[in-house]
Amino acid sequence: MLVAPRLNHLVQNSASLYASSPAKPTTGQVPLINVELGLLVDMFGWSGAHEHAAALNGRYLDWGGVDKLVRAALKATSKT
Repeated sequence: MLVAPRLNHLVQNSASLYASSPAKPTTGQVPLINVELGLLVDMFGWSGAHEHAAALNGRYLDWGGVDKLVRAALKATSKT
């Protein structure tokens, strides 16, 4: 299983390429399953694991803190 952000095109393209490789799984093997990170976080929430979903969202999907730092840096450089 591969879990990766939907908008990470490099990983998503690699997953598609790997999944379409000529070697198909044989009996007893599991094929590559590509799950988007946001969907996995949603699934935790749907299953009732709300704290876990919120922690994953805050750690990997909420870019608010980064946005705030970038805005502050831009504001600071515009004053000089």
